[in-house]
Parts: sequence; structure tokens; C-alpha cells
Amino acid sequence: MSADRSTLQDTGGNDAPDDNTFEVSGILQKALDIENELQGCIAFSGATKNKQDEMRSHVKSLIKLVMEQQVMITHLMGRMSSSGERVPTSYAEMIKTPVKAPRGPARSRSRSRTRKLHNVLVIPKNEQSSVDTRKQIQSKVNPSRVNIKVNSFKNVNKGGIIISTATAQDIDKLIEEFGKIDEIKDNFEIRKPKLLDPSIIVFNVEESVTKEEFLEGLREQNEELLIANLQVRTSFKSRFGRNWIVSMDPTAFNEIIKKPKINFNWNRLGFRENVRIIQ
Repeated sequence: MSADRSTLQDTGGNDAPDDNTFEVSGILQKALDIENELQGCIAFSGATKNKQDEMRSHVKSLIKLVMEQQVMITHLMGRMSSSGERVPTSYAEMIKTPVKAPRGPARSRSRSRTRKLHNVLVIPKNEQSSVDTRKQIQSKVNPSRVNIKVNSFKNVNKGGIIISTATAQDIDKLIEEFGKIDEIKDNFEIRKPKLLDPSIIVFNVEESVTKEEFLEGLREQNEELLIANLQVRTSFKSRFGRNWIVSMDPTAFNEIIKKPKINFNWNRLGFRENVRIIQ
């Protein structure tokens, strides 16, 4: 499935804009940071469970609205980019009639960087609900007393919870604090969860392409991915084909993310980091 790189077509489409044109990803990241702050405040607000669930529902609705706005803006920018139109520099300008202008020369762009959350997994040794697990942990540990900033809680299977903080130091301090409390040591398993491999989303792949063809093409036409551990997480229909989400080892990700486009068959396709949101 090799191809002459000089004849590859630039599909444009959903490729990310330059940093100095429109900071869509930056807006989303700020929203996610604020969500984490709110989730932490809710977790230690002292409100009843029903009231906490109600507050979390409102926060989730707000973040969903921000996500929908980002999808809409990214889609509009992709359409303008593919037709050679100038990308607007503000949301207000985005909704006006676009001014036609020659597309500037392609250049490498910096990718959005998601602020990494650090997690600890708490699993009860005896059967119980995640709600009970959370109550027991909260009753034994006061984050303010040990100078730890907790961003959020998340319920998981087997009555467990994931506690997230902004720094690795806070997680280590939290684990150390758990180790000092016999009731927690005796009744819960405490460990750091396994990190998920990073992933990218590739836009507008031909509809007829199979998973096997897609992975083989990525490896053969992009030297950064030749020996990468690639796995297709999912694909979904887009306006001009299908969008594919592919995970890979961190080494390959750190190399491929530097490229402005990704090669596949006779095309150079737009892609970006796939950001996974912790709810």
C-alpha cells in the first residue's frame, strides 16, 4: 500500500487551525479545568447525595454544551479550510459571511495539550456500593488537613471509586495517608490505575476502507507508525467518509502528533489528538 508522497492530496477538511487563528482546543481545556474544580467542590460540599447529583447534572449539561459548540466550530472551520476560505479569528466573525482569501502555506502547528489528571483507585475488599466507599474514605481523610487538592471522584465497578488530583505529588500524599489508617488498609485495595494509551482521531477516511486496510496503510505510509502498537478504538460516519479513533504507544504518539497531516492511500488527512473526558 505504498504511495509516492509527492502525489498525495491534501484533503484539508477537519484539520486543526493554526494557534494564531482560533484557540478552540484552549477554550475546551479551560472548560474541563473548571469542571474539575466544580466536581471537587461538590464532592466536599457537605450537601446530600441527591443535591450533589443534581449539581453534577448541571455541570455535565454545561460541559456538553461547550463540547457541542466546539464540534460546530470545528466543522465550520473544516468547511472553510477545504474551500480555500480564510479562517475567522473570533466566534463573532465565524458566524458572519466569510471573506474569501488565498490559503496561506501549510506549516507545522502545535497541538492542544490536555492537562493530565493523576488518579488513585480505591476498591473495597468486601462487597458494597461506590457510594458507601466514598463515604468511608471521606469520613477518614480530610484533604485540607494534609494539604491535598482533590479535583473529582468517579464511581467504578465493584463498588470502587477513582479519586483525581492535579499533581502526582498529591496522589502520592493521599496514598501515604491511606496507608496510615488501619480501617482503610484492612478494608480497601489502594492502587494507581493503569494509564490508557494516547489516541488520535483521523478525519474523512474513505467509507469503503476496512480496519485492517486502515492500520496497514498508516504503518506503511507514516514512518513514525511503522512499528507502533496501533489499535482501532472506534470509527463513526462523517460528512465526507468516516472518522477513525486509533490508540498507540506514547513513543509513536509523541512523534506523529508533530506532523500537520497523516498519510493514507493517495491523501493527506487531517487529524488531532483525541481528548478523553473524565465525567
